[in-house]
Amino acid sequence: MGFVLFSWPPLTRNQIADLTSKDNVGEIINKPNKEANIKKTLFKEGEYTGNLSQTPPILPPQIQQVYLPVYSKAINTLTYIPTVIGVAEVFYNSSKYGVATSKSYTIVSPLQEGPVALDWGGEGEILDLELLDLDKEPIQDAYFENYPSVAANPSNYEKWKKLLSQYIRKDLSLNLYISPTLKEVSQVGEEERDFRIRLQHLAHEQRDNALESLRKKICL
Repeated sequence: MGFVLFSWPPLTRNQIADLTSKDNVGEIINKPNKEANIKKTLFKEGEYTGNLSQTPPILPPQIQQVYLPVYSKAINTLTYIPTVIGVAEVFYNSSKYGVATSKSYTIVSPLQEGPVALDWGGEGEILDLELLDLDKEPIQDAYFENYPSVAANPSNYEKWKKLLSQYIRKDLSLNLYISPTLKEVSQVGEEERDFRIRLQHLAHEQRDNALESLRKKICL
């Protein structure tokens, strides 16, 4: 379903817009998608006080290293921190609600020393990136923070891959809105506003059909 890579995101702030679900449309099916609610610090530009090196660390060849892209051209000093990137293609299927769709996820999570080196759910952040967006080389004159020892063990990446799968099953459910009155379910990717508008049109159609049926009965 997915795989994980060792990555180096630069330390600068990157905000993802907050999106909240409203219960007054109807019942929300499954658990809220945390994608738009996660706000982490991925980048930091300027001076950094950590234990740094100007040479990219060397990991075993089984571990692929990538770098998150830097789009700003106005950065003078930039520091890369060690993280892990998980990439997965997730298939959502529900015959009850007529859903059969897939979605790609790119999730980055920091690494740290200690009993819990990586926590997809607690520290992970979903990025609007694809594999082709990742850089194979760092930018020039960048600094590198030392990586935790767990990052150099290839077997750990298989463990993190299983944890990624568990995290996706548990926390990344697909959001749908439902109207119990009209017995309608939102389409995949349909925004709440669009769903409300469609419900209004449907309600008007049902009302018009009911009135037309009543007129025919009266005429008889």
